[in-house]
Amino acid sequence: LDEAAYGQEHAAYILESFSSYAEAGADAASLYGVDLIHPGRVSWQEGGEGYDFVGAEMLEMLYESVGGTHALASDTAYDPDAPVTTYGFENDDKLVLFLAAGDTAPGHVCLDLEGMGLTYTQVWAERLTGETPEDWQAIFGVPDNPDVDETPEAETYAVGVRDAITPDLSQGAVGVDLGSPHEVIRLSFAKTAEGAAEIASWSEGSATDLSVLDGFPSVLPTCALPEEEDDNDENSDAAMIAEAVGSGGGMGLLFLLFFLV
Repeated sequence: LDEAAYGQEHAAYILESFSSYAEAGADAASLYGVDLIHPGRVSWQEGGEGYDFVGAEMLEMLYESVGGTHALASDTAYDPDAPVTTYGFENDDKLVLFLAAGDTAPGHVCLDLEGMGLTYTQVWAERLTGETPEDWQAIFGVPDNPDVDETPEAETYAVGVRDAITPDLSQGAVGVDLGSPHEVIRLSFAKTAEGAAEIASWSEGSATDLSVLDGFPSVLPTCALPEEEDDNDENSDAAMIAEAVGSGGGMGLLFLLFFLV
């Protein structure tokens, strides 16, 4: 279990799989594995109470935020040896970025937005981490074995925890802290009033108004989004659905990251 991507790291691999399928042109998919006796479980029912593990919360964050978007092209796959891997989805109203930390948390990172050719008005930031209940063995009926390091198994029972955070912004960059291995941060940028209203409906916390922050260019020259396929009427918000065409109009430049000491 120690060598497998369970627990908190499960979320990063879900992001990688979803993004890869979207870039390849997948329109819809289904997830199985709910309430299974397997380390990759995403949820569990015990004693009449439901538990959503980190993977379930990752799927929920994708489900609620990327419907009707295009996957932005990325040249790199998730690498646990890399400090952070970035995934992006966008349409005319919003840009949604996910930052996934590697095996070693990078600490404070800045995402350089200048030159991406977008108009931003507000941004919401949310962190996903995992927390294993102290009495996880009693809850889930796992026998205690004092001769075995049970930490890897405990991590598979990490419940997903979502927290709103406030990014710092200056000189065209958004800064956030990735403080623990494999944690995920979602940055949701509104480009229109419609986008802001939608993001506010599923984001934790409040928005940061980009227009009032010193040094941040809230209005940048816009580039055209890729045109929709004429025969593609998919615009569903169902889980694991995204209109996934390759990025055009100069949008495939995902993403310049600068790591600050």
